[in-house]
Amino acid sequence: MDGAKVVRLPGGADLVTFTPPFFAVTAYNRNNHATEPFQEAFNMPFEKYKEMDAYHWNLAECKWTNWDYNPPMAARQQAVVDCIPPDSGRILDIGCGDGYLLYRGAMAAPGAKLAGVDLEAKAIDLAKSKLENYGHQAELHICGCDAIPFSDGSIDTVIMSDVIEHLPDTDAALREIRRVLVSNGTAIISTPNRQEDFVWDPEYHVQEFSHTEFKALLSPYFAQVSIVAHWPMTWMRQWRLSPLSRTILRLMACSGFDPFRRSTREPDSSWGQLTAICTGPLRSNPG
Repeated sequence: MDGAKVVRLPGGADLVTFTPPFFAVTAYNRNNHATEPFQEAFNMPFEKYKEMDAYHWNLAECKWTNWDYNPPMAARQQAVVDCIPPDSGRILDIGCGDGYLLYRGAMAAPGAKLAGVDLEAKAIDLAKSKLENYGHQAELHICGCDAIPFSDGSIDTVIMSDVIEHLPDTDAALREIRRVLVSNGTAIISTPNRQEDFVWDPEYHVQEFSHTEFKALLSPYFAQVSIVAHWPMTWMRQWRLSPLSRTILRLMACSGFDPFRRSTREPDSSWGQLTAICTGPLRSNPG
């Protein structure tokens, strides 16, 4: 399996751990970030689901026997789910992938109609299959986030989880989110918090945002933007350190102590993940 690492424990036992590629540590020159050919690649699907299948479902499952369990990813997903209004009539996940967050959204807002868009056809197929296995139907489309096939004011809650950092044109996506939301709708948008000493994903991220940059990006489109931060970087750096440190933190999380679920409404660079809760789409914004 790609990303699998074998750790030799005392006594000779082998322990297999799995590290998703999006948590790889690589430093690089920001001045070379997001060249024009690189940006053009983001009009195409990543095709990661052809390689990794419905991996979000497995990485989120907290079990002692699940060595793929990823506490930071699970905490990121939970942070988004916690923001979903329980009375949402229709939930749209932009970049829905394998459908895991739509499944969680259905539990957070019972009775909500589900919808999702993603560029990758394999992701849409996986989402449809997985959701049906759990008794949920969803309207799913293969498309980008700059031309969402839903009518104006038709969505109560929009989710866009760790997608915006991949986009060369963030304004096009935000205009579409604003357009499809009802007047009192909610957009839940998450992204990694930019760090000064490394880039979260130099291969796939077009740009990364600090908490102030993130709020400034969103504020022209919504009357209210509040940001919650997760992932204390003290613990996140330990997670990134080695397979053994990830194994220890995974076991800690399974035992009930999960530092990645700590949060603050006063974010700074000592936190690794940002979740924005945006309400009141501003229809008159010329952007």
